[in-house]
Amino acid sequence: MRGARVHAIDLSLAVDANRRNIGERANYTVAQADIRAMPFPPGSFDVVLCLGVLQHTPSPEASIAALWRMLAPGGQLVVDHYTWTLSRVTKLAPLYRLILKRLPPAYAKRITDALVDAFFPLHWAVRHLRPLQTALSRVSPCLAYCHIYPGLTREQHEDWCRLDTYDELTDHFKRMRTAGQIRRALEALGATQIRAARREHVVEASCRKP
Repeated sequence: MRGARVHAIDLSLAVDANRRNIGERANYTVAQADIRAMPFPPGSFDVVLCLGVLQHTPSPEASIAALWRMLAPGGQLVVDHYTWTLSRVTKLAPLYRLILKRLPPAYAKRITDALVDAFFPLHWAVRHLRPLQTALSRVSPCLAYCHIYPGLTREQHEDWCRLDTYDELTDHFKRMRTAGQIRRALEALGATQIRAARREHVVEASCRKP
């Protein structure tokens, strides 16, 4: 929205990268904070946008309620959340995660880097062969998008694979919710104009505060 004042928050040191990428802007503020204890008065925002976050919190429903408190009357809330897919129960990656998420972060990072070093060349080699991509994804714990974004270089894809594989295999919480569960969570808060629909591996939802 042109002219909007934007506040971005994150619990991690990603806030530093956020600030470096955006630069100094009078209408843009970055804060490091817990989504359940945001440093703003209730009802502060006309739009609250939360993407790629809720599934990594102790309670997605409590996190949605915390976002709802920040919303002004008439405001819009937009969220997304991981949902169950067949691939999540037919791949070996969850088994890797059971081990890696219990390890110290630095040690887990060394292991995921080694996995990327071993598997990424295979993902790159079969990027144009869909059946082999599907078969490889069942045994490889690495997240690779070579076939989805062909315009990126090999180096860019490998960097992306390294970052996303670490994130995928070491996050402490990885909740799953259906579109119906997200809808019911919003209904319980008194939301109106609720839209909740599955889009591939996520549920995308929006609503209004009366």
